[in-house]
Amino acid sequence: MKKWDMALLAGLLLLAGLSFWLLHARRLEADRVIIKQDGKNVGVYSLAEQAEIVLDNQWGKNIIQIKDGQASVTEANCPDQYCVRHRPISGSREVIICLPHKLVIEVESAKGEGVDMLAD
Repeated sequence: MKKWDMALLAGLLLLAGLSFWLLHARRLEADRVIIKQDGKNVGVYSLAEQAEIVLDNQWGKNIIQIKDGQASVTEANCPDQYCVRHRPISGSREVIICLPHKLVIEVESAKGEGVDMLAD
């Protein structure tokens, strides 16, 4: 390897490390879970509390568990089970979606995260 090859490799590794750090440094700690079904708010729950929310309606049945600062779907009667297999979420802007049941579970910070975009 020539010294320019080494410099290029070092630069690429530095760029990759910086990108990884920037993506994870922006993640704010979240403190609440917002549950929506068919576009309507079902409830807002604190991540600091233990809870089990059962949704059983015309779209199907889901059991959402809030435990140890994380939210997860522990049971669902949808055919694909993606929401149940999804890892627990705890960071701001993380989401679990169950399309067959029109369910969105989002974790966010109540403190606010600033403005992403302004429009006139």
